[in-house]
Amino acid sequence: MERKLIWSEAGLAGLVLGLVTAACFYLSSLLGNALVNVAVWIVKFAGCIYLMYFFMKKFVTVHSDANNGDSFKFGVAVALLSAFIYSISYYVFTVYVKPDMFDAALSAVMENYSSILDSNSLEQIENMVPKLPAIGFFANLIYCFLYGTMVSAIISRSVPSSNPFDRNTPDEQ
Repeated sequence: MERKLIWSEAGLAGLVLGLVTAACFYLSSLLGNALVNVAVWIVKFAGCIYLMYFFMKKFVTVHSDANNGDSFKFGVAVALLSAFIYSISYYVFTVYVKPDMFDAALSAVMENYSSILDSNSLEQIENMVPKLPAIGFFANLIYCFLYGTMVSAIISRSVPSSNPFDRNTPDEQ
C-alpha cells in the first residue's frame, strides 16, 4: 500500500484522536474533582482504544487490499499524529492556560525536602521549573506514541480479519 495514502488518511484520524484526548485532559485539569478525573480517565482510556479500532477498521474496510501490516502502519501514523496534537495541547495548556500549574508542585517539593536537600539542589529544582512544559511536551509525545503503537500492534493482528469469509467489502456496508 502506498505510504502517501496511509499518511493522508491517518491525518484526519490522528487529529480526531488527538483532539479527543486533549479535550479529556483539559476537562480533567480544569475541573479538578478527583471523582470526575477518574471518570474522565476511564472514558479517555476506553475511548482512545475504541477510536483506534474504529479508524483502523474503517481504513481496511475502505481499502479491501489492505493487510495486517498496512493496518499497523496506519495505526502507527495515527498514533504519531495524535501524540503530536496532544503534546502541543499539553504545552499550550501549561504555558498559556494554566502557567502556575507547576508552582504548586514546586512548593510541595520545597516544603517536604528543604530540610534534606542542600541549597544547590533546591536551586537546581527551581531552575528546572521553567523547562517543565517543554519536558512534558517531549515526554507526552514519546509516551503517547509508544502507547498508540502498542494499541495499533494489538488491534492490527485482527484488523483485517485473517478469516477470508469474515472480511467485509465496501459494497457490504
